[in-house]
Amino acid sequence: MTIDTYFTETINKRKEIVNKADLNTAPFWLRQLKTAITIHSPIGLSFLDNRLGDEYWLLISKN
Repeated sequence: MTIDTYFTETINKRKEIVNKADLNTAPFWLRQLKTAITIHSPIGLSFLDNRLGDEYWLLISKN
């Protein structure tokens, strides 16, 4: 899955994608997003893609 494809999904679907992501096989950006949510640290996400920093805050606010 590309990051652009990911952002075409609904917020609920994106949350499911992140929760079910396999850290061994998921794309690098998705592994980084899942790890950031798990350890509560968005540091560095925006360096990968500007949208990921905002996505971090959106996903944790939906928990």
